[in-house]
Amino acid sequence: MSLRSFLMADAAIAFAFGLGLVLIPAQLTSLYNIALNPGGVVVGQLLGATLLGFGALNCADLPAVAAGLAAALRPGAPVLLSLMTPHPLPALVERALTGRGEAPRGRRDPQVGGEPLPVAYPGLRELKRRFGEAFAWSGAFALGVLIPGPGHAGWVSRHPQSFGLLAALERLVRRWPILRTLGDHVVLEGARR
Repeated sequence: MSLRSFLMADAAIAFAFGLGLVLIPAQLTSLYNIALNPGGVVVGQLLGATLLGFGALNCADLPAVAAGLAAALRPGAPVLLSLMTPHPLPALVERALTGRGEAPRGRRDPQVGGEPLPVAYPGLRELKRRFGEAFAWSGAFALGVLIPGPGHAGWVSRHPQSFGLLAALERLVRRWPILRTLGDHVVLEGARR
């Protein structure tokens, strides 16, 4: 089997499971003798949205997600949240230097089936506030603050050493307060109280 065929099969399977987890999480997991409580249903739906390649938390009712996670997790359980940011630094630099590239996110809602899909880009303080007191947050870092986004796979394959250097530099600076909100995604680390 070629790599392309394997990746297409992987994408098809992820899509099928993702759609099932989004639409019928309790029924799908019951096939594996897993019963979900209401918090587990929310977590299953988030996992399904992730498998579909969708920025789920940017479109979710964050207090409802927080309540579902709090119900599903034991105290002390680690939590990682990943949200897209409105202004990834590599896209801003590319747009400033060339006039091309991704426009800042959030200027208009994306269309799904011809309908607008509301998307929010909360800052770290707002994200923590919306998740409430059930979680203790310990840190945050950027993903994609220096490395180019997925749309630049060709550049990455032509310049692997430059990409490696950018990735190494990103590991050094991704937790810096200003830069951690300029990644393609921001990751918030914490635990269930």
